[in-house]
Amino acid sequence: AAAQRLLQAMPSLSPERSLDIAERLTQPCENGVCWRWDAALLTRSDITYDTLAFTPAHYHTLLSKITAPTTLIYGQADNPNLVQLQASLPSATVEIVHGGHNLHIDAPAALADVIAQSASQAGCTPQKENERKSLPV
Repeated sequence: AAAQRLLQAMPSLSPERSLDIAERLTQPCENGVCWRWDAALLTRSDITYDTLAFTPAHYHTLLSKITAPTTLIYGQADNPNLVQLQASLPSATVEIVHGGHNLHIDAPAALADVIAQSASQAGCTPQKENERKSLPV
């Protein structure tokens, strides 16, 4: 049932992929299975538009201060947020990948290619597993 709900919400999933995801995102409960979610995903980020402390103007001012190479990756070119982000990040590169909101599911290989290309252009090089440094928790 969970795999079917995922297919309804994301028709681009294959039945096999939706079953894999459903098995990973559910857990046994009294009446069958329940969705398993990370507690951090149950609340919104502290950066929101609907509080008085952080308005859209504050958000765009913050974005305009970013000096690092930035790539905006979107699943559709006519997204109104893209125009707003481009105005705040005029030096950002824009990449459109065929897909929707869930690019990591709709087009994982294309998304990975764009991320790798952007990282390479920014001077980042992949590290081997044994060269990676652990970040403090």
